[in-house]
Amino acid sequence: MKQKSFALTWWGKTWIEALERLGSIWENRLPRGRGYARRGKVVKCEIQPGSITARVSGTRETPYKVKIKVRQFTKKAREEIFSILRQRPVLVSSILNLTLPENIIDIFKSYGIDLLPTTEKEFSTNCSCPDWANPCKHIAAVFYVLAEVIDNDPFVLFTLRGIPKEEFLKELRLIESRDKIFDFLPSKSEIENFYSYKQDTPYHSLFLDGNGKGFIFSALTDNPIFYRKGNFKEILRFVYDSIDLNPFLEEKGEDNYPSLDISNAKGAIFLKEEDELFVYGIDKKDIRDIKNIGFKQKILTIPDNGELKQKKVKGISIELNNILAYLASTPLTLENEMSPAFFTYVYLAHFALALVEGSYYIPSVEEIHDKQNKNVSYKITYRAYLISKRLKEILDKCIKKVPLCTYLRYIDKRGYLPPQDVLEGFLDSCINILVKNGISFNQLLEDEYLSALKEERPILADNPHINSFFSALRSWLAPLILRKKEGIIRLGLILKPGKGKTKKNWVLEPIVFPEARRPVNLKNFWKGADDKDKKGIIDLISILTRYIPVLGSLESRRGGFKEKITVTTDNLLDLISTGKEYLQVFDIPLIFPEEIKEILRIKPIVKTKSDGPIEPMLSLQELLQFEWQVSLGDLTLTKEEFLQLCKAKTPLVKIKEDWLLIRPDELERVKRILNTEIEIKDYAELLRSALMQEIKTNEGAIEFIPPEQIKAKIQGLSQLRRLRTPPDLKARLRPYQLTGYRWMVVNCEAGFGPCLADDMGLGKTIQAIALLLYLKRKKIKPALIIAPTTLLGNWQQEIARFAPSLNVYSYHGTDKSLDNLDNIDVVLTTYGVLRQKKNQILPDSFPIVIIDEAQNIKNPFAAQTKAVYALNKAPYRIALSGTPIENRLMELWSIF
Repeated sequence: MKQKSFALTWWGKTWIEALERLGSIWENRLPRGRGYARRGKVVKCEIQPGSITARVSGTRETPYKVKIKVRQFTKKAREEIFSILRQRPVLVSSILNLTLPENIIDIFKSYGIDLLPTTEKEFSTNCSCPDWANPCKHIAAVFYVLAEVIDNDPFVLFTLRGIPKEEFLKELRLIESRDKIFDFLPSKSEIENFYSYKQDTPYHSLFLDGNGKGFIFSALTDNPIFYRKGNFKEILRFVYDSIDLNPFLEEKGEDNYPSLDISNAKGAIFLKEEDELFVYGIDKKDIRDIKNIGFKQKILTIPDNGELKQKKVKGISIELNNILAYLASTPLTLENEMSPAFFTYVYLAHFALALVEGSYYIPSVEEIHDKQNKNVSYKITYRAYLISKRLKEILDKCIKKVPLCTYLRYIDKRGYLPPQDVLEGFLDSCINILVKNGISFNQLLEDEYLSALKEERPILADNPHINSFFSALRSWLAPLILRKKEGIIRLGLILKPGKGKTKKNWVLEPIVFPEARRPVNLKNFWKGADDKDKKGIIDLISILTRYIPVLGSLESRRGGFKEKITVTTDNLLDLISTGKEYLQVFDIPLIFPEEIKEILRIKPIVKTKSDGPIEPMLSLQELLQFEWQVSLGDLTLTKEEFLQLCKAKTPLVKIKEDWLLIRPDELERVKRILNTEIEIKDYAELLRSALMQEIKTNEGAIEFIPPEQIKAKIQGLSQLRRLRTPPDLKARLRPYQLTGYRWMVVNCEAGFGPCLADDMGLGKTIQAIALLLYLKRKKIKPALIIAPTTLLGNWQQEIARFAPSLNVYSYHGTDKSLDNLDNIDVVLTTYGVLRQKKNQILPDSFPIVIIDEAQNIKNPFAAQTKAVYALNKAPYRIALSGTPIENRLMELWSIF
């Protein structure tokens, strides 16, 4: 069994290393506590500014009490720390996002401040166990548990030194003032039309193309350290993949409440605090089913008579969890039968449903404090992720259109709620309910932490592990939350060549794209930016620094940002590989100089060595000799030239007169492809690859340039040969039948299996018989014809009438054998016989296989179809069907 690991981050490891350097007794005693920590002996641990109290199980029944005090920073040191951090806002943002830049220890040390302990005198430790040694194994176990907590939340290092997060935020003035949400004041004319739409325009269509999941998971790092039982990113992906909304919608949908009709409700308002929908102005006889859903009577205050006078209205309030499926299953086509207020919430419920089905939602961590503010609980909620312009337009148009009666109510003396707060809150609550009811990945419930992904019940943070888990989870999700915010300043990066011919160093210049203004350097923009823009830039750069560490050096020691920074080749590697993906997530362009061509995709190409003018026809062995080429933009390299290029181990290479910027992962991908064997074994397969102009490999489909001989063969497919009908055919083919016969001959000889799909009665059978006579003259026989039982007699009669020279054997009925087919030209059988005797009908015995009424194998998973598939080694395969497609394109795919 894999042992539990502690200290996975550099700051967690540095914490343990600092303790081990405190003296020999610490170095020897600490490992004894590691086993205790791994076995979960630390049953309780509380961290306060400057102290830790814990309970650790030992040999006694009652856990031992452990107390650890850490020397706190002096007043002078605290002032110095805050002075340093005020000049480094990106560093502050990184700390609050639970990421410590590796230079932070050295930054503080340069000012004479040690964030980590340097002497054992900085600790005061005590344990109630009888062990005389200090630290004992129980104390040591707590230190290891602390390493795991610090991994998830490095801010604990400041807390241990006596700086709580509240003081940190206050001193650095980072406590965000909440936006006033009660400053919305409607006009008199709007109140006069309280129950009508504000705009007479149709709602947006809710057809959403694409899927938000790819974008969401591209912004999240792999294997986050806060969860150590697996890859949390993949677990979250399983959650998204497991969503099944049908049970929830079927259980609580409109069909379950036939007597419930609140569609004519005069007004409807979502109550965000209670998570309820309040409706009023409905007839009592229309709510006979309401008892089955559950409701409570309530009184709300709304404006009256075109003025901001308060008027109290009585109505019913229904929990959103109980009414949501009803709203989401009410057809939008019934808009004219609903009041504007009720339809607004039906429309938004459908929008929430579309967002969940398209994975346009994200999890977020909610922190809940009790009334005494003593205990903290956490829960995960899901929110709308309106990442595209179209999604935002749908909600914006809805907010501008909906009547005031869907959101306007008086809140004590604070005023009125704006529509954004009410309607966005409703959308988020709908999504949270749909996702949590739709998750079918029930193994989550077996894990204390993972259960929060599905359960609505908050988890009490009664130990530092829970605190650190949810704090780290919030930090991990921060890129998604930041990307969701409106009004974030857009950044860009300009890459410029440094001095010298080798281009070993580069210059990176950060720019800002202000609205309706030309781009400006970040340093200059910062000087005149307001607090909101500054915070947006700080948060963005601190998150980007996680993935592109070199961006951390953009920050100036004197405050603000530098005009430009120098980046090395290694920095460039980070920037154009994984770094560029995260730049794209935040819509940050990386701009290159004109002299550099960025190669986004390298294209390997396969061609035959025999390419070029051909005089005699080449042998199959010569045609199957392949060689690789590699296309980089406008340049084409041989395999040898490309492999030589890979040895440079730099993303920037010079080929001829061009500088090319190539992602290292692209080089590795193409190297793998060049080592792939090309498996084309026969002429027919070569012809098919040439027709598609690609060859399939283990690394995917690769472009194929066929030789001239094959190109000529492909061109010949469209030119039917002027073949005469076989002399043994006792019939005169009609012109279209002659064309069909010639077309089948050309395709069969080219290695393709034709499907003749003439309508019933147009002579598919006689065209196939003509083909059999042609192939017999080429010494190609016997043919196996598979047909429905009802058509077996028809085939016998048609062959006897039009091709009496063909010797026919009917393999149908009892006492039939296929042991001697020497003098047989055609074997007739049925689909049922083939299915029952597939082991007796050997594929190698029949070079020709014809299936009549080919729609009988439209289901690729049926046993009958699989029995036919077993004959696909036959060089000549023909399908006859008047209806090759009945319902789905998959049916045609199954035939071919």
